[in-house]
Amino acid sequence: MTTAARPTFDPAKGGSGIREKAFGKLSKQVSSRDLPAHLTLKVRVPGQDTIDELNEKDFKAELEEREKVAQLEKSRSDRYKLVPSLEHATQIKLALKAERDKEREVAREAILDGESELNDTHLGPNIINARKMAQLDADEDFGSDEFSESDFDDEDDEARRFSQRLLTTTSSRSTPQVSSFQQKDVHTSGGNTCVTLIPGDGIGPEISSAVQQIFTAANVPIDWDVVDVTPVKYPDGKFGIPQKAIESVNRHKIGLKGPLMTPIGKGHRSLNLEIRKVFNLYANIRPCRSLEGYQTLYDNVDVVTIRENTEGEYSGIEHEIVTGVVQSIKLITEPASRRVAEYAFEYAKANGRKMVTAVHKANIMRMSDGLFLQCCRETAERHPEITYTEMYLDTVCLNMVQDPSKFDVLVMPNLYGDILSDLCAGLVGGLGVTPSGNIGKGGAVFESVHGTAPDIAGKDKANPTALLLSACMMLRHMQLTDFADRIEVACLDVIKEAKYLTADLGGRAKCSEFTKEICEKL
Repeated sequence: MTTAARPTFDPAKGGSGIREKAFGKLSKQVSSRDLPAHLTLKVRVPGQDTIDELNEKDFKAELEEREKVAQLEKSRSDRYKLVPSLEHATQIKLALKAERDKEREVAREAILDGESELNDTHLGPNIINARKMAQLDADEDFGSDEFSESDFDDEDDEARRFSQRLLTTTSSRSTPQVSSFQQKDVHTSGGNTCVTLIPGDGIGPEISSAVQQIFTAANVPIDWDVVDVTPVKYPDGKFGIPQKAIESVNRHKIGLKGPLMTPIGKGHRSLNLEIRKVFNLYANIRPCRSLEGYQTLYDNVDVVTIRENTEGEYSGIEHEIVTGVVQSIKLITEPASRRVAEYAFEYAKANGRKMVTAVHKANIMRMSDGLFLQCCRETAERHPEITYTEMYLDTVCLNMVQDPSKFDVLVMPNLYGDILSDLCAGLVGGLGVTPSGNIGKGGAVFESVHGTAPDIAGKDKANPTALLLSACMMLRHMQLTDFADRIEVACLDVIKEAKYLTADLGGRAKCSEFTKEICEKL
């Protein structure tokens, strides 16, 4: 017995049923509101091929939702239009390019006309970049040498210039170098360097205090500017990072951050994501290395994950198309992919690493991950001294748990890095012993990546190792390598001796006891 396939209604061809007539009427109504044709004809629901499979009782509600979508479309700017189709990423890229071209031309004309200031209302979010590009064009026209190449914000070249300031290669992998630190760019007090400290939530204040005590014992020349990043409500009704915290990081150019509570569902967005976006911290570096004296299932782990930090699935572009249908956009851009790829190769060179592996799923996401791979390949051609390989995310995970020694430096888009870096941390003892740093063009923020552990907050049970090792990364970034080495050796010696281990490391020591033992070794 064979069953005929249920026919699919095509609004373009019409029909005789009630639903068909209603859909035809809807198409005319929505078209009159300038709703794009592809949205009118192809709103899909997960698990159903076309809209005609919706329950009859929900159809009127569906018409109302479509009208809401049409109104929302008209109220949004062209740059952030909701385009629920597979071509969304491409349309965004084209829109951004068109906007930059327009801004560039407006800025160029203003400068050529001799205007010293441009009206911000004529330029969009790329106003600063547009001004600099326009000034570059003007200089080329008039033969001016007033500006140097480093004054202009070409993201590919900027990533290369920034990563080229990495410290020279060291013979030991126990002290990975992140990047150089420009002393003239930071605020100092009494000869000490000022650093922004964000204690965070839960156990954050306890482990931040432990790091401060250890730095004092080691006589590290640092003054702390402690700030709170509890979200505040701005006049537009949106919640965001307090202006005082933003000014502190912008002034000092470097920060250390404890764990922050991340809301689930409604509420303010993840503060970790907010901090990365506000300060354009485009690369996350997570070294994962087996700790001598701390036994795990693996004793040969020595890998570094480098994660693109600003876009991908975490770009924050998501919305509800109709009731029960939510769409999230994965955004991959060429400039962001190039700069993180460039950073990965320069990091490998600066730290004596031999291989960079690009992690991807281009077999499924051909356009987005395909663009990321293309940028990695082109970058690899400029660094022939570093072996370059590519591997699917699932294959990397499989091989990582079988033999982590196969890998060296891994570079990947945002979501993959979030998952894979935690997997690697699990091989060496967990997030409690894994450092992390976020590098941007204008500064850097180092952090502990574990949770806030509210169940043990205030009980003197927290393990400060992750934040302390992240602080050592920060010191190397600041070219205070000797202090970093002393503190790291003292910390690892305490772990190796196993007399004062916190509960997560298999011991019974308090956070204060663990901290005191490190201070005594210093």
